[in-house]
Amino acid sequence: MKKDQKRFHTLDIEYNGQGPFTAVSEFRTGFSLTLGTHTGMDFFTFSVNIAIDKNTTKHYRLRSVLPGDRFRITYDGPNVDTGTTINHIESLDRIEPEFRILEGMRLGFDIIEGEERIRLSHPKGGGMSLMLSNVPLDHARVAVSAGNDDESWSWQQKDLYAGDSLEIVIVSTDWTDAYPCIERIVRVDT
Repeated sequence: MKKDQKRFHTLDIEYNGQGPFTAVSEFRTGFSLTLGTHTGMDFFTFSVNIAIDKNTTKHYRLRSVLPGDRFRITYDGPNVDTGTTINHIESLDRIEPEFRILEGMRLGFDIIEGEERIRLSHPKGGGMSLMLSNVPLDHARVAVSAGNDDESWSWQQKDLYAGDSLEIVIVSTDWTDAYPCIERIVRVDT
């Protein structure tokens, strides 16, 4: 094996049974993924950022991810050559979704890891986001944050190593399973 051979990292994303759509980068911080929503939105947005070279980053997104939508994300999976490149995921975007969240409900998602399934959401009047990045050299870090004007919630998910997968199902809910790490926001009038 050549010593100067580059090591590429991959992220395979399946969306509602389509794909996988593959993101590839040779950089340690080569890609990041965000799934987020905030007050007033009846949908999540999904974005993937990929470092092409030291000066160029490509951005791909889905603007309207709705309850019932599913993702399966695999970090550094085997090269089975059955997918397509990440830019094709945008062909599945909904331009104007026909969905309104019911009164008293809010958006959230179920994270499925093997047999374990947890539901995460956000405080009333707030928003949330899931972030995944390959910042560490040998794995991807996954974190979820949520909050409103009064408090900030956070959850650290299991790291993904080569071949590990994470499934996410978008839900409309009025609760969360896992008790988050909560930080109260103190306002100081000046």
